[in-house]
Amino acid sequence: SACLTRASRIVPAAPARSRAARACTARGSVAYPSRSKARPTPPAAHAEFSAAPSLSGRKRALVIRYGGFGDILQASSVFPGLKGEGYEVWVNTTPKGRDILAWDPHVDGWWLQETDQVPNDELGFYWQALRQRFDRVINLSESVEGTLLTIPQRVNDQWHDQARRLLLNHNHMTVIHSLAGIPTGSRLRFYPSVKENRQGARMRRVLGHGSVVMWVLAGSSVHKAWPFVDHVLAALLMTRPDMRIILVGDDACRILEE
Repeated sequence: SACLTRASRIVPAAPARSRAARACTARGSVAYPSRSKARPTPPAAHAEFSAAPSLSGRKRALVIRYGGFGDILQASSVFPGLKGEGYEVWVNTTPKGRDILAWDPHVDGWWLQETDQVPNDELGFYWQALRQRFDRVINLSESVEGTLLTIPQRVNDQWHDQARRLLLNHNHMTVIHSLAGIPTGSRLRFYPSVKENRQGARMRRVLGHGSVVMWVLAGSSVHKAWPFVDHVLAALLMTRPDMRIILVGDDACRILEE
């Protein structure tokens, strides 16, 4: 619990767009409407706090997922099922993960920590402490990577192809929902803010008619940077002059953009 005390912060969120966030009574916490225009920045550190308080008197479920944008969005597909079972849904993630899910109406509260703030060798103790504070904890760490997508130096990366196809060749969303104990069928969905919708519509008008391709220059891991991007882009522009290409990525991707 010492690791839990120094690493995290509790941030409740409004479960619906029309409601303001209920006050969080845990010491060192920050409460604000999750759909508000101006969101105060949670404090960087706290002295201590106890169990996450229920915002509604319902059972509380915590979904644990860190990682990149795709990881967070995949995990969010279990939220509707949990809400349907009567749970108040909390999410243990990083500030980057919260940014992606900030407008998801199924999220009631956040349990946030910085990336790598809890050392990997302490995560087991950390997660055990979290299990004592919620009615249900769904840990989706490595639900895809390491489980269905093998990692070099691990045993399953050396399996025979027959074994890999038998044990690893499964739909990612089906496995995630099975790990969560939620019926399959919920579709992955991103919930943009009103401002983001307006920005997207404005950009689309500026780009005019014709096809638009958004090209993600690289992912969150080293193996997600693709070679020969400049050759492919040049071929597209030569064969499809009507096409508009939008390059996106983080600061490191600016090297590829150049």
